[in-house]
Amino acid sequence: MGCWGVNSANNIFFRHNVKPTSCQGSHWEQTDGSLVMIEVGTDGSVYGVNSAGNVYKRDGISSETPTGRVWTQLDFCATFKHVTYDNGSLWLLSPTGDIYQCAETDH
Repeated sequence: MGCWGVNSANNIFFRHNVKPTSCQGSHWEQTDGSLVMIEVGTDGSVYGVNSAGNVYKRDGISSETPTGRVWTQLDFCATFKHVTYDNGSLWLLSPTGDIYQCAETDH
């Protein structure tokens, strides 16, 4: 189990061995990529937005590879400033404040 975060330089980090109720754990590991925000669903799915407003999903996450293997850009015809994910739905917030919902099979 781990915790994800980004810093002010848009670097992505994963914290190993966290407690289920807090992001306290052993150590932070920097992962590849650059995001302005990151979101983790209760099922462990990880999504993020980069500085250009593109949305990415982290693929290859497993107990053997908790940081995953690759960021996959999702194909949307718009840019976004925030994402949140849970219960099979991805919610996206546009720069103008419009909210969109995508079912897991939509992206």
